[in-house]
Amino acid sequence: MFLAIRTWNLDVESGVLWSTMTCVSTRVLAFSLMFLPLLACDPGSGKSGGEAGARVETSPREPSGGAEQGIADVVENGGGHEIAEGEADAEPREVAQAAAPDPLGTLAIDWIALGAGSFSMQSDLDDSAHVVEVEGFEIAKTEVTQAQYQLCVEAGACTAIDWRTCATGKDRKRLELPELPVVCVDWAQSRAFAQFVGGDLPSEEQWAYAARSGGRDWDYPWGDEDASCDYAVMNWGCGRPSQNHGSAQPCSKPAGNSVQGVCDMAGNVAEWMGETAMWDAQGRKATTKINRGGSWHGMDPLYYRNSPKGPSLLRVAHRSRYGAKMRDDSLGFRPVRASHGR
Repeated sequence: MFLAIRTWNLDVESGVLWSTMTCVSTRVLAFSLMFLPLLACDPGSGKSGGEAGARVETSPREPSGGAEQGIADVVENGGGHEIAEGEADAEPREVAQAAAPDPLGTLAIDWIALGAGSFSMQSDLDDSAHVVEVEGFEIAKTEVTQAQYQLCVEAGACTAIDWRTCATGKDRKRLELPELPVVCVDWAQSRAFAQFVGGDLPSEEQWAYAARSGGRDWDYPWGDEDASCDYAVMNWGCGRPSQNHGSAQPCSKPAGNSVQGVCDMAGNVAEWMGETAMWDAQGRKATTKINRGGSWHGMDPLYYRNSPKGPSLLRVAHRSRYGAKMRDDSLGFRPVRASHGR
């Protein structure tokens, strides 16, 4: 066992007070105490210096005269943690709490923050424009992947995907690659994951605000240029039905990212919404949920070979209504959470 000895020193001429700390073996100190009996007890309490945890002082803290006076504070050190004189009476220090480990470990969500704002929100299910205000929040940079969802299943917070009525055979084998967006999950499964990572599914207002790069008056996350395979995974995965048939790894089309860097908000997989827009009474039925963003699946109306061509399903304004139990090989999600002040 070791003891920490603090010695206070006063230079009378300059008025400077300083201290030094020395660690000594208890054996050495015991030998020294044979010659310094005053160190063997606490003048204030009379307790023996041999008692566990006792503090031994030679004199009161304030020095009184002499060219240079030393005052020794002796504190027992059990295991290397030292409590020096004066520290025990000080205000307790705030101990920084270690951040809780992310439930996804190395596959943690990459959150992107968006500040509060207002914007004009319009949809092709409701022609009128609605000015809405949005508080600051954070949104996942990418759509949730199969690997991330599987960790939630293993933790017991999510239910496993039932592929039987969604995708089988080669389609399932292709779609369940760990790096691809999770699909074939219904609304409740999607929300369970979002809550598992400390968030929720986005409201329509939050999603549209992020998809418009912070509420800009744009048709797409990248601006007003028509959707194409330069910007988004669309039209059967940007290939013939026999080629690249399906979704792609997140962020494979960086030119289509939002200004803030959010990937694939147009194309790849459509995304479940949490809260339905306030003005949509039909969409707010408990059994009906909205998805937005369009997907890789099918030929986009903008590129129909025969006339008439239609507006792209990848526009921010496009909305689709599905039953809450709908599961599809082109439908996934991404979570949002409250702003963490970054």
